[in-house]
Amino acid sequence: FASTPHVLFGVSNEPQSNFDGALDAQVWAAMNAGVAAIRAVEDEVRVPHHIVAVQGTRDWGRQLDYYLTHPITAGAGTNVAYETHIYDPAIDFPALFETAAQTLPVIIGEFGPSQGMSEADASALLQAAEQMEIPHLAWTFHMRCSPNLLVDNSNGNCGRGMLLQPTSWGKLVKDRFAIPW
Repeated sequence: FASTPHVLFGVSNEPQSNFDGALDAQVWAAMNAGVAAIRAVEDEVRVPHHIVAVQGTRDWGRQLDYYLTHPITAGAGTNVAYETHIYDPAIDFPALFETAAQTLPVIIGEFGPSQGMSEADASALLQAAEQMEIPHLAWTFHMRCSPNLLVDNSNGNCGRGMLLQPTSWGKLVKDRFAIPW
């Protein structure tokens, strides 16, 4: 994808086993090395630097606070976005993405009503992210991977040819997409 300009690279998905932050520096080093490797290839083939997303250092990619004092330095830190996954109540949004977004380019790579986040919280996240101009991706366009955007009309099959009917969560996202922002 080096010559494809509209590609965003993600270094890793959901760093784990670091819930207390003791391994934040190691996660940072791995993310920084991933960005450095991508930049080396881009420089070698002489293409513009793509956006590279690095995920939060702990709690399934949720926590971005380490990057506030330790931003990625590889490639001079340019075209790096900081990705978080939010499955938490709205009261946690400042600590999870709002504070970081004041100084870092943030992407909400996953969110949805699950693990403590209600549909009302998900709706509040949509509103907050849009007000702060933070890109966001709902999880997931699947019928059996919570929080499901689709009703499982597959009769236990793979879903090929099934009616694409949104769940209440899916309807919330679909309706929100209908509103320009």
